[in-house]
Amino acid sequence: MLQAFMILPALYLYYWLAAEINWKKKLVHLSIATVFLAVFTLIWPMSVDMTNSSNRPYEGGSETNSALELAFGYNGTERLLGQTTGTGGAFPGMGSSSKKGSKSMTPPSGSKSKQPSGTKSSSKAPTPPSGSKKKSSSGTPPAKPSGSSKGGAPSMGGTKAAGGGAGTGGGGGGAFNIGTAGPFRLLQKELGPQISWLMLIAVFGVISSYAYFRSSKMKKWYALNAQRKDLWLWVGWLVPVAGFFSVASFFHPYYTIMIAPTMAVLAGVGIYTMIKQWREKSLWAMLLPLSILSTSILQAWYLTDYYPTLAWVLLIAGIVISIPLFVLPWIAIKLKNKRVWPIAALIIVMIAPTWWALTPTLAGSSDGIPSAGPSLLSSMGGGGGMGNSQVDSTLLNYVEKHQGKAEYLFATDDSSTAAPYIIKTGKAVMAMGGFNGTDKAITLAQFKKLVKEGKIKYYYSGGKTGGSNNEIVSWIKKHAKKVSLSNSSTQTNNSSSVIVASKMKSTKAPTGGQAPSGTVKPGSTKPGAAGTKSGGNPPSKPSGSTNGTAPSGTKPTGKKKLTKSQLKQTKKSNKSKTPSMGGGMGGPGQSGTLYDLSSIYK
Repeated sequence: MLQAFMILPALYLYYWLAAEINWKKKLVHLSIATVFLAVFTLIWPMSVDMTNSSNRPYEGGSETNSALELAFGYNGTERLLGQTTGTGGAFPGMGSSSKKGSKSMTPPSGSKSKQPSGTKSSSKAPTPPSGSKKKSSSGTPPAKPSGSSKGGAPSMGGTKAAGGGAGTGGGGGGAFNIGTAGPFRLLQKELGPQISWLMLIAVFGVISSYAYFRSSKMKKWYALNAQRKDLWLWVGWLVPVAGFFSVASFFHPYYTIMIAPTMAVLAGVGIYTMIKQWREKSLWAMLLPLSILSTSILQAWYLTDYYPTLAWVLLIAGIVISIPLFVLPWIAIKLKNKRVWPIAALIIVMIAPTWWALTPTLAGSSDGIPSAGPSLLSSMGGGGGMGNSQVDSTLLNYVEKHQGKAEYLFATDDSSTAAPYIIKTGKAVMAMGGFNGTDKAITLAQFKKLVKEGKIKYYYSGGKTGGSNNEIVSWIKKHAKKVSLSNSSTQTNNSSSVIVASKMKSTKAPTGGQAPSGTVKPGSTKPGAAGTKSGGNPPSKPSGSTNGTAPSGTKPTGKKKLTKSQLKQTKKSNKSKTPSMGGGMGGPGQSGTLYDLSSIYK
């Protein structure tokens, strides 16, 4: 939320250098501008915080229901020093590291939704990616008084995300794959392929431009003219922003996009001045071949993880093209097409970044944590970022069929789980914990009231554990009925398309992961096959397939080994019955559990 302030040093510096007035007036003007900046920056968050919490939405992502705390804490100092608050539960598929941090970053929003009465929502981030323009109900719960939610932070840093594969070089989704803090972090493989393809050209370009724009009238090398003042604007942008990303503890790779404008300007101007100096056989003529050679080496290094052969081709091409750039200015040979060499050199160093920039478009990627790279093509954009856009059709068919007059299709832990179903149906899905499942935006008493009034009939645990609504989840598991979903059972003509198991009597059950049919449930003594009544003994033979393969969740009744064809058929069957869930950060294939709340108050 304070990202725009990172370029303030450049703006202050440029005005101080460029304004042709005395220093006293400059100081007055900058002071007045700073006051107005502070007023218009604080007016909205202060207005939110001064409004009674019962009369406004919960400030999603904050620890104390405060917009100021969110702006200057989680989205302020914690970006530099590291995340210490608001860490939520762990999702399946998340990696491990010593660094803390679980909050998902802001995904794009394209959805236009209309909230039902009594369901206010506010979040630190817009809603997850949405292309729907339906007048759907918002999936966030009513507001509540300010509270605090601090859970154990799942460790994420430096891992390769499943599905999108953020790996070295970027592409598809590692939330904190930001390399090692230090002066060269932006050149490392974790961040470099996302932003630094032309970084070295920009650096050499600054040196070249500053030398090129020195007028003959300038007695001192550091004297300023209009061009040099303009140059300081972009240098003043690059240095503090690059410095921040070099030491910051908590950000996502795509945040580095704010370096792109200044890098583009400095590289573009630098290329112009370096070519001019090269043609004029200036003392600075060596900057052009040095920038091309060093950039080729850096880019070849980035390519090694994806295209090793092409990396060598790029390296050799960069060396070959640099040789005449080094030699031609100093030999007495007249070439008609001397300008061809710089053009060829620029084409060589633009091939790789151009390809990287095209990968999100070619993959059709629309990730909450966007990135670029060939790994997007291998997964075709699936599973990138936090959460995914897939819907479990079995779950959706069941809750739509049994929704009745309920206001919400179902309740769930976080908006990453809820979003695909809101987009698909245009109906309200309650995200109890907000964007990342960490918001305590609804109390147990409020939730009980909604259940008692019949506004919520189902709760879906999308595979996340340890969120901020453990009290509500524990109450649900203690009193609600667990619904066992299976694709095969939906093909029956019975009034219910699923099998409803016995009431859950233990509050220690996992919040995520649908128990397969045949697993032991709390309160039961033996595993039963699908179709077994609650508390009953299992049938003498497992229900399901009779062709020699064991049904899901059971063991073969005999000791006879399955043939290769039978094993292959079993694997194929199990694979087809695994729903693709849209829950949280777990990625495709992460199952969840549905609970029936309608019988609690009967």
